[in-house]
Amino acid sequence: MKILKTFAGAFLLLAGTLSFAQTAEEVAKKSHDLSDGKTCYFTAALTLTDKAGKTRSREIVSYKMEDGTTDKNVIVFRSPKDVAGVSYLSFDYPDKSDGSPVDSDSWLYLPAMKKVRRVSGSNKDDDFQGTDFTYDDLGKRSLGKDTVKLLGDETVNGAPCWIVEYTAKDPKAKITRRILWIGKENAVTYKGEYYDKKNALLKELVCEDITLDNGYWTTRKLTMTNVQSKHKTLYEIKEIVYDRDVDPKIFTVSSLERELVK
Repeated sequence: MKILKTFAGAFLLLAGTLSFAQTAEEVAKKSHDLSDGKTCYFTAALTLTDKAGKTRSREIVSYKMEDGTTDKNVIVFRSPKDVAGVSYLSFDYPDKSDGSPVDSDSWLYLPAMKKVRRVSGSNKDDDFQGTDFTYDDLGKRSLGKDTVKLLGDETVNGAPCWIVEYTAKDPKAKITRRILWIGKENAVTYKGEYYDKKNALLKELVCEDITLDNGYWTTRKLTMTNVQSKHKTLYEIKEIVYDRDVDPKIFTVSSLERELVK
């Protein structure tokens, strides 16, 4: 799932079609294919809270660009000082014509080491830099990685939703199941549950402050809670701009290494 669940405002003309019976595959595809523009820029504040109630704050900036069928995304920590400059670059590709998944390419830059390392597919279920969101949560998880099933429907905060279960095909996956509540009228995710290898509930996601901005649905507040460790991360969008010019050169490993993305 994406951190920003958005889609073109023009799709509202067809929103009624989501209210009729849908297959799990149709609902999952509509959610996966939500558009957040040709480009997207945003800043966000992250608040990490441990089981004792102690909090830590982070500030990030993110740039996204559609390059043909490839979604390119770069995230940079601005503060605090101990993580400032840590950068993450990812390229998400469409599935193959037969529906099989294509792993994204991802790189993490650590300024303290002056080194870029590749993030392998086996690490995509790992928590991202101490938050409760995974690397997979930051981009578009390939539909080909999961088997989907429609569990029913339910209203969440006034929004009628389909309940869709995503079961990982990879037997080694750390998160084996995801259950998402996806809006019938806009295909936005309203909440989620994540299960570990023992099929025990691991994390819960709550999405709030969902608005239509310049023709795109935007989720401005997300809270991911690890119910096992009692740790949670609040992710709040502070500023967001769609479809503005973005220099394509920032979506390169060399830009990370040279710390050009601010």
